[in-house]
Amino acid sequence: MPYLVHGMGRLLDLLSEDCFRRNEPSLASIVVNASTGEVGADFDGDASAERELVFDHLRWS
Repeated sequence: MPYLVHGMGRLLDLLSEDCFRRNEPSLASIVVNASTGEVGADFDGDASAERELVFDHLRWS
């Protein structure tokens, strides 16, 4: 299924679900808007804290 560059919400939802099922932090937290540097409004949770979990996970994997 192709995804557009804009409006990646559905793709990021799938990515988050996959991470959740693997008991891993959400990679969607590192996907940000190029203009604002912020995650999308639909991101559920604390993106900054989740990013730290992602980077810690990558360091220790």
